[in-house]
This record gives sequence, structure tokens and C-alpha cells, in this order.
Amino acid sequence: MSALALLLALAAPALAADELRLPPVMRATFDNGLRVLVAEYHELPLVEFHLIVGAGAAQDPAGKEGLAALTAGTLTRGTGKLSADELARAIDGLGGRISATPGSDGTIVTAEFLSKDFRAGLDLLRQVLLDPAFARDEVRRRRDEQAADIVAALENTSAVADKCFAGFLYGTHPYGRPIDGRSTTVPKLGRGDVADFYARWYRPNDTILVLVGDVAAAEATVRLREAFGAWRPRPDAVAARAAPPPRLTARRVLLVDKPDATQTQIRLGNVAIARSDPEYVPATVANTILGGGFTSQLIEELRIKRSLTYSAWRGSRAATSAWAPSPRRRPRPRRSRSPSRWRASSGPAPPRARASPKRRRISAASSRSASRAPRRSPRASGRRSSTRSDPTSSRPTASAWPR
Repeated sequence: MSALALLLALAAPALAADELRLPPVMRATFDNGLRVLVAEYHELPLVEFHLIVGAGAAQDPAGKEGLAALTAGTLTRGTGKLSADELARAIDGLGGRISATPGSDGTIVTAEFLSKDFRAGLDLLRQVLLDPAFARDEVRRRRDEQAADIVAALENTSAVADKCFAGFLYGTHPYGRPIDGRSTTVPKLGRGDVADFYARWYRPNDTILVLVGDVAAAEATVRLREAFGAWRPRPDAVAARAAPPPRLTARRVLLVDKPDATQTQIRLGNVAIARSDPEYVPATVANTILGGGFTSQLIEELRIKRSLTYSAWRGSRAATSAWAPSPRRRPRPRRSRSPSRWRASSGPAPPRARASPKRRRISAASSRSASRAPRRSPRASGRRSSTRSDPTSSRPTASAWPR
């Protein structure tokens, strides 16, 4: 169950009544500007929080690329009252989770707890958001991990292709920046940088809070107001959004030399429609048919029939979510466009498998898109996109690779 998927479904054209039943959504705006949406969902004894903070890698200061990611990475590593270990034990003791994921236009903080632990989980989430410790040792530890991840990504052909594709497509636009930063900038970041970024951008007047779960909407709204009503706004916390990136009108090709790589990664794409476009949901279904799963046309043609590749997929990337080699979800972004891209990784392919009937593609793709919103009888669902890489190959060289 995804609260953000619920929001997407609410904005999408309605599906047949017997396929999708959406719960009513209670909306409120607190005095500090925090926008709140609460939807009751009583099929499972869970509550799920999604907070979209309107600042991400696009707000990284020049020369401090990776700061938004570092801030998100240390947000859950201790509070004013709890050390990192104590906070982790408190969350685990409730069987819950709290995480923060940076993106280009925003940072998404998610939390999930049993409905019986709603108040205790909400208090932990409040501490994480309103009173993070940013202990010097934790910031340094996370910074070193982030810097090491950047270096390690040089050995991953899929990660190299993703980052080179973003830089090549967007150029100097903020969406072309690597969310995790650069090897030359991240090691220079410190606690002061993180504290300043948090103080500037983590404010209620540019944050959306979504709660979906086994709660009474009216009572939950009261509890949320008690928890976050004292969160102080800041006028300059509302980020100025960059204009949508221009679409490419001519064919461009970038070749990245990665010696000794045993596989070839291919990316094709352009700037696509905005998430607010009424054609977005039909486009999502079309993407699913073409390259959204193991029964897609790309898999059938390239892997099953021709044995040319392990994986081939087509999809779009939202600017709010993090750029990852194998994305699972596409959280809803703010006024931005997302690139439409096609990906394939070539290498020795596995044995042939039987494809599903073509006549089921549209209905299956539509069902997969609709399954992201709550149903009367929820089922576990998900998508896979796997890519094999050669961990022993040497680093790539390309002008578009972010140093």
C-alpha cells in the first residue's frame, strides 16, 4: 500500500467501479502551512506516513552537490532525545520503519507502524523531523558511506549508464545533477552544511503530509496537528522551481568506454510529459505493455525470442524520486517533467521462457497500474527490473560522467 500511489490515483482518470474503490480523503492545511491528507484504509492494521519536503538535489548549493542526500541520510540517525542506536531500537521495538529518500525536487520521508502503535510511531516521526540530532560522528560516518558509494558506482555499468544518461539529457539543468553528489564535493561536506540545509528547507510551508491507514481520519488529523502544529515555517523555504527542461529535437549519441566490461548498457530517451498531464496514466499503461515487466513486449522480443539480453524495460522517472538503477516506485513530483527512457542490458541470456498471451497485455498492464491504489482485497504486488554488471571491470571514461 502506498500513500503516494493513492494521490496519483486520485488525480488519474477513474477506472471501472468494480476494479477500484478509493476511500474518501480528508484534507487540511495547518496554520504553519503544512498540507495534510488523511485516508482511512481498514483492510490492514497499519498506518503509513509520507512526507514530501520540497527540497532536493536541485537546491544543493554550487560546489556542495550531494548535500540534500547527506541531510536525508543523517535525518534518521538520532534525535535530540535519542541516539542513533536508541532511535533504531525504538523503531524496531514497534516493528516499524522510518526512512528518508532524496530526489531532485524533493525529499520523501516515509514511516510505517502498526495502527495500535500510531501515537508512539507518530512521536518518533515527529522527533526525526523536528528535532534531528545531526551528531558530528553520524554525519561524518554517513558522508564517508556516501562518498564510498559514489566510487563503488563506477564499477557498476548500470549506475554509470544511468548517471551519464541524466547528465547528457539534462545538461546544466538541475535534473542533470547526480543526487548523491560528486566524488569531489561530498568529502568536503560537514555537519554545519547539513544543519544549514535542514534549517533552510525542512519547513512545513513547503511540505505535504499524507497518512493512509487503519485510523479515524478526524482523530488522526487532530493527532497530526498536535505533533506538527508547532513546526515553524520560513518564508524562503519555498524553493523556486527551475523551468521544465527542453526536449531534444535532434538525435544525440554518447559512447562511454568502460574497458573489460562484459555487458553493454543502452539508454534511449527524452524529456516526457509532466505528471499532471491527463495522458500520464494511459502512458503508464503503455509503458507497462512495452517494457514494464517480464511479460512485456521488449522482454518477449529481446530476451525470450532472440536471447539477446537479461533485461529490457521502458519507463519514466519522476524528478522527486531518487535516480536508482532498479527503481521500484515513482513518487509524484512537483511541477516537473520526467524523462521517458528505454533501457537494455546485453549479455548471455538465460534459457527461453514462454510468453503470456498478447491479448492479456492491456488488461494486465491496467490492473498493475490500478493495483498501486488500495483495493477491497489487497494483494502483494511489485515490479522487478534487474541488470547484471561486472564488478571486476575498470572505471569508465566519458565526458558526461559526473566527476
